[in-house]
Amino acid sequence: MTLPSNVYLINARRLSTSAKINPASKSFLISIAIQNLK
Repeated sequence: MTLPSNVYLINARRLSTSAKINPASKSFLISIAIQNLK
């Protein structure tokens, strides 16, 4: 599953806002970001 990086960043930014409420989703986001960098 590949997304344009700008779409990914917008989604990540939106999710990171909700991650302030749910710390578990933040660590999930980080793992996704690492996978996207590989």
